[in-house]
Amino acid sequence: MIRIKISHSKDKQFLLFAIFFLIIKLILMKDVTIYAITTAFADDQLMVHIAEKLLRLNWLGGYNHYTLAKGCFFPFFLAVGKFFHIDFISCVQIFYALSCYLFLRAIRPVICFQWTIYPFYLLMLFNPIMASSEVIQRVYRNSITPAQVLLVFGGQLGFYLRYQYGKKFSMKWAIVTTCGFISLWFSREDTIWVVPFLIVSAVVIFLKAIIHGFFHNVTCKKRVQYIIILLLPFLALPACRLPITLINGVVYNSWTDNELTHGAFPKVMKALYAIDMEEPTPYTSIGREKIEKVYEISPTLASIQDSLDAVMDLYAAQSGRIEENKKCGNVENGWFFWALRDAVQLEGYYKDGRTADRFYQAIYNEIEIAFKNGKLRQKATMPSALMPPWQPGMLSSLLSTIAQADAYVSSENELFLLDRIAVDDGSDGIARFEWITGRHAVRAVSSIDSYIYSDSLAYIDSNFSYSFFNSLAGIFRIISMPLASIGKICSLILLLLFFIKKQKQNASILLMLSGIAGGLLCLYAGVAYNELRSCSSIAYMYLCGAYPLAQVFSVLAIIAVVQTRIAFKTINLIKME
Repeated sequence: MIRIKISHSKDKQFLLFAIFFLIIKLILMKDVTIYAITTAFADDQLMVHIAEKLLRLNWLGGYNHYTLAKGCFFPFFLAVGKFFHIDFISCVQIFYALSCYLFLRAIRPVICFQWTIYPFYLLMLFNPIMASSEVIQRVYRNSITPAQVLLVFGGQLGFYLRYQYGKKFSMKWAIVTTCGFISLWFSREDTIWVVPFLIVSAVVIFLKAIIHGFFHNVTCKKRVQYIIILLLPFLALPACRLPITLINGVVYNSWTDNELTHGAFPKVMKALYAIDMEEPTPYTSIGREKIEKVYEISPTLASIQDSLDAVMDLYAAQSGRIEENKKCGNVENGWFFWALRDAVQLEGYYKDGRTADRFYQAIYNEIEIAFKNGKLRQKATMPSALMPPWQPGMLSSLLSTIAQADAYVSSENELFLLDRIAVDDGSDGIARFEWITGRHAVRAVSSIDSYIYSDSLAYIDSNFSYSFFNSLAGIFRIISMPLASIGKICSLILLLLFFIKKQKQNASILLMLSGIAGGLLCLYAGVAYNELRSCSSIAYMYLCGAYPLAQVFSVLAIIAVVQTRIAFKTINLIKME
């Protein structure tokens, strides 16, 4: 494959171009408001609360069942923005623009016509996902996921295209990958979907280095250094987890970075899912009948029966996907773990991490004893403690739901800005959101039976920022499906040229496209499984990381085919002469 050498002057031109259009976008977004959901105690409100505590050097604040249930990176991101007096939406856009710039810098060696980088950047920068209500206006971790994903994939692809240039170039792109991966890992509990891409790409880079003789005439020390650089994202993960775990242990007596993925709580969830009983209604792997059975063999869980039953009644009434679950009082899979944690909190076991962990460990031990004694039948569970068990015969449904997720992302539907009225908690929570973000929220005044906009904020509905980005999103909706289809066709053409015509010049681009497609497939599969077994998940707030990747896949495949066609024409002209 031909790699294009880029001059420093071209790099500077592209950087200036990227900064100029970022400034334009920031100006266009200056009047966009936040959507403050002050009653989302496990989501938006938790992020704001932790960010406030970080700014006051009070770590994550007081301890309860929410404190260590979500990653701490997004609150840290919020706090840093506030510290430097940069408003939340501008912070997010700057972070995303930086990731777009680095991603395109990473893949530039395989793009022959360098002028295409400029429209490519604009397509990425103005992707409608970064001007959508659930991503940009909510003060939640979804807002930075697209940028983090681009850093992970861009850094690794940049490493792959430059592995033979020595330690300096390799280290630079390994750091980009590591920053994206670590920030994503400590933002979301579902980051596992990027791990297969990182592992496979690291193996490919290592094998190519061996095949092409990169390690020949290199000292053992330098070989070890290269391998360490290649494994940097994986080595950095425990290195970052350790101090977070130590601080949580000292402050909360909870020796973990996240209680949903480590400690006794996920063991209890897996044990409950492992109890082999027929599911009474859809989406309920842990129904009332199963809980009653566990009460009989677990005195520890039975001790909080009144609280757990009351909380389950509440969740069943408010969170059910289907009416049958509301009538039966069954809590669906997407919410049961919160119901359990709420009940344990009500009983006072979250006074510190050790007390809560001991409580869950006791439940787990009692269930395990029941398995061994034959009082409960045991079945296989999924790798993640928060994933309900696999059901026989659901493979075809999973595959069709994966296709549904892909079609949903390709359509770019529902991506628009809204002047949504903030949800007030009655204790001036909206003001806290506005303070930490540096942006106004749309407040409401109460009428007899509804809410109406206050006069001072009524203008937002016809604001230029909203009309511009929503109009732009409309254009993207028109071109997104054809672009996705053409991109898939072009990738198939490249495959045919590679395997049938034996054209090897696009081998690297094919590997890059395969890596991106594999990452998308992992994300779609996880979301599809959650859609089928847990809660409604085919929504852009869950799939936000897929949008820039899907766009990059299509554009890169089209560019590769066009480059190949032009190269063939040039070769034929030379032969004719």
